[in-house]
Amino acid sequence: MRLEGGTPTAPAPAPKPTEPKKKHTAALVGAGILFVIFLLFIWRTVFFYVGIIRGTVEPPTSFIESITLDS
Repeated sequence: MRLEGGTPTAPAPAPKPTEPKKKHTAALVGAGILFVIFLLFIWRTVFFYVGIIRGTVEPPTSFIESITLDS
């Protein structure tokens, strides 16, 4: 204790220990998962683009059948 103006004052409270940042960890995990999904999307897009350019990709028959007018 110290005296200020003749009255005793209590010492300043000690700072509280910081709590772990659980919200930041969850956000980083979520961002990591989205980043991996994004990389997989880019990889598949490039894979199909190269296949289309080379002419080695065959279109799915169910898609072709759904858009043709021939019965």
